[in-house]
Amino acid sequence: MINTWIIPEHWTWLTLNDVAKWGSGGTPKSSQAEYYGGDIPWLIIADLNDNVVTKSAKSITELGLNNSSAKIVRKGAILVAMYGSIGKLGIAGFECTTNQAIAFTKSIREEVEKRYLFYYLLRIRQNLLDIGKGGTQANISQTVLKQVEFPLAPLNEQRRIVAKLEKILAKVNTCQQRLERIPTILKRFRQSVLAAACSGRLTADWREQNCDVEPAEELLTNFKKTKDYKKVKIKNELTIPFDLPLSWEWINLIEGCKSITDGDHQAPPKQERGIPFLVISNIKDGKLYFSNTRYVSKEYYDKIKESRKPIKGDILYSVVGSYGIPVMVNVEREFCFQRHIALLRVNKLLSNTYLLYILQSLLVFSQATAVATGIAQLTVTLTGLRKIKIPLPPLEEQKEIVTRVEALFKKCDSIEKRYQKAKNYTNKLTQSILAKAFRGELVPQDPNDEPAEILLEKIRSEKAQQEKQTKSKKKTKRKTTTTKKQSKTKPRQLEIPDLN
Repeated sequence: MINTWIIPEHWTWLTLNDVAKWGSGGTPKSSQAEYYGGDIPWLIIADLNDNVVTKSAKSITELGLNNSSAKIVRKGAILVAMYGSIGKLGIAGFECTTNQAIAFTKSIREEVEKRYLFYYLLRIRQNLLDIGKGGTQANISQTVLKQVEFPLAPLNEQRRIVAKLEKILAKVNTCQQRLERIPTILKRFRQSVLAAACSGRLTADWREQNCDVEPAEELLTNFKKTKDYKKVKIKNELTIPFDLPLSWEWINLIEGCKSITDGDHQAPPKQERGIPFLVISNIKDGKLYFSNTRYVSKEYYDKIKESRKPIKGDILYSVVGSYGIPVMVNVEREFCFQRHIALLRVNKLLSNTYLLYILQSLLVFSQATAVATGIAQLTVTLTGLRKIKIPLPPLEEQKEIVTRVEALFKKCDSIEKRYQKAKNYTNKLTQSILAKAFRGELVPQDPNDEPAEILLEKIRSEKAQQEKQTKSKKKTKRKTTTTKKQSKTKPRQLEIPDLN
């Protein structure tokens, strides 16, 4: 069933059916409300955690239990997912029931340490996945699970293996938990960098050394005298978030842009080839993704206003649902986008890269949230987006901010790569340790241990005896049934001929 490997001479191979009795659960009819919400925990695959399961998302009633194939699972039983996430494990931390996608041990032979069996199932998870591949949903049956090979070690050695595994894997788990905190720490660090950039703290030393640069007030005044300046009236101005350095100014987002538009509000006709039509799912990780895109015709694209056609250097900003995601247009190819995305084209007041970082900050996101409308799906309207307040530093300082932010983000990226490398290593380390354990290489062998062959003989002998008893019970039951049937049958009355 699985590709076995070389094990020590005093070990032996048998099957999961030899070492445990297995069962699976069931699902009460979902249309019967009275079957659910009771006090009997009912586990689904999502509840399995590769550890002791202490809670269930759902529960059923006694009525639901009695009117379905669900069965009571004893505390301490090993749980194995057979559908979808094949091989996902758990140990029942309480008496419970499960759905039919989970197999469980009804009992485990005394010659097998429960945790030894649990760790072995964790070791062969990928093997179970490989067996279950195919069809619309990968799955294995209980019959297949029972046929899977199992390496039986002497009982004392099983206990030593379990003790060693738990000691080592506890350290691995501690490392993994510490590693899992790194993405959150990096995310907070990036936001602290952006907060410092928005407030002017990031370049405080630079301003002291560059007192002669043109202040933002003068920059703004001079720009208003040019033909590129468009006076915009803003209703219901937002509150100024905080005080800025003296050489900076607050402006509305629209003041730093030639235009702020969105995509076509009409659903475009689809076609297999043509001009890419991007949606919000094509904007992620600060990049544009042109895979899995829809397409529109060249005729449709040509009718779009120039202000709505992205060009290199523009910034796209999601405004519906998953709002607040900015991305720089760094390609020169033609494409268009849905109305759930806004297009920002900067003017001479702003560096587009500087604006990209400001749009990533909590300063802008909190304002976008404040102006968002809707209940089921929040939407940042163009009117709301245009009046968001952003800090305007001198142009030279904008360049310095970009340089410093990029340098710090580059360090974050380097740490993130190291984190991914360490995460992959620890993930592989667990399987490497388990593989070593079930090759008999994790703990030393003890010649005084009772060989597994003797355990195997006990198992086979007891199993044969159980099968004999089962057959005997069935035979007795058949005889009893036959006797009862005969006793219920009325005896035939003989007809006595009249001799007279």
